[in-house]
Amino acid sequence: MNDVKVIEIEPCEYGHKLRITLRNEKTNQEYEMVFGDSISEQIIRRNAPMLVNKQHLKRTIQH
Repeated sequence: MNDVKVIEIEPCEYGHKLRITLRNEKTNQEYEMVFGDSISEQIIRRNAPMLVNKQHLKRTIQH
């Protein structure tokens, strides 16, 4: 199963886009993606984890 989960959805660029933060629960790596505001939160939460690749890597969290 996919271990990447959406952890935050926030508006950006004057509310015309949504910045999505995702985290891989096994490696604690965070990813960031941007979607248009016409995409619903439900669709983002369902599809974004499948679209993640290395270009979206944000940072690794140390515990």
